[in-house]
Amino acid sequence: FIAMASRALPICDAIAMNGPTERTGHWANAGPPRRGHSVGELSVKATSHAGTMQGWPPVVLGTVLDIPALECIVRDSFENPWSTRLLLGAVRNEQYDVHVIRNDAGTALAVTIAHTVSSDSNLDMLAVSPPQRGHGIGRYLTKCWIERSRERGLTRLTLQVNSGNREAQRLYASLGFSTAGMLSDYYPNGDAAFDMHLRL
Repeated sequence: FIAMASRALPICDAIAMNGPTERTGHWANAGPPRRGHSVGELSVKATSHAGTMQGWPPVVLGTVLDIPALECIVRDSFENPWSTRLLLGAVRNEQYDVHVIRNDAGTALAVTIAHTVSSDSNLDMLAVSPPQRGHGIGRYLTKCWIERSRERGLTRLTLQVNSGNREAQRLYASLGFSTAGMLSDYYPNGDAAFDMHLRL
């Protein structure tokens, strides 16, 4: 989530999400990702700082060195991608939880960005590099975010998902999220969003 306006904390669509628009300063998703991908079942173990999955490196804290790769990921995932300034702001802000998966060369392949307000964490972005989609990375990263939040003692997770993104809705529901309400005209293109919550 992030800049809090009159509407609920912002969010991302499961398979690729978008962030705050520089024009309004509000977090918003332009709609379903341009390149969708399926999410498979995976067995996940996560700690407060990392996760493990067979065949993939652990989930680790993102840094400014990941920004060039993240720019490519969001550009390939969103019609209105986050700018370099916004990505840097999330990495440098302690209120934000930026985690990535890197390949053996140290290049980020996928990212989650969430922000914390009081005892809540809102998922602002989930994005996976196009060649890595279809392998369950979105589910894996979401599970790691849930486990990190639980270990931090947070009590509620929130996110907003495009009402037309059935795949993302199924993913979140399978992880325990329930729909708390509908947000009309939530996205810049006029699409509505479901506000989804998970009590920890």
